[in-house]
Amino acid sequence: MLFRSSSCSMATVCIVTLAKHPWVLTSCDNFLPAFRPLMEKYNIKIIYARDCMTEDMRREYGANTFKTSDQEADLWMRAKQAAMEREITEMYTSRGSSWKNIISIGDQTCEHNAVKLVTQARPQDMKKKKCRIKTIKLLEDPTIEDLTAQLHVVYQWLTGVVMYGNALTGSIP
Repeated sequence: MLFRSSSCSMATVCIVTLAKHPWVLTSCDNFLPAFRPLMEKYNIKIIYARDCMTEDMRREYGANTFKTSDQEADLWMRAKQAAMEREITEMYTSRGSSWKNIISIGDQTCEHNAVKLVTQARPQDMKKKKCRIKTIKLLEDPTIEDLTAQLHVVYQWLTGVVMYGNALTGSIP
């Protein structure tokens, strides 16, 4: 299985999704039932970005007045940003540590932009220390074969990505 306990020993792992609640758990139950118990065992949190949208964002989404796909993508980026900011702030505050190493693996450009914006806006006292942002962009509409190949690459790269001492941006073609 792609997921391995060492991922959780190297970092706090969470899933931030734009899907509607309870899509992640339903997908696990239907397509990867062995993963759900691992999520529980390693305390992998699921954050539904739609639940973190501000009232203004909800009104904007409800009005559906997007003139371009870029406007809609911007809304989803802001929703992801709000979710990531809440989770990262909570995670680092509870540990009393500085922001050091944040990794985003996903198929949407908006999430990679969101994680960069979140780290740029981190508290001033945290900006004194280096924060390494690492993003891995996956294909947006992969075939099952593409998805399997991408997950194998991420599996092989993960330790190196975590241990790398600088920022990193990459794509898996």
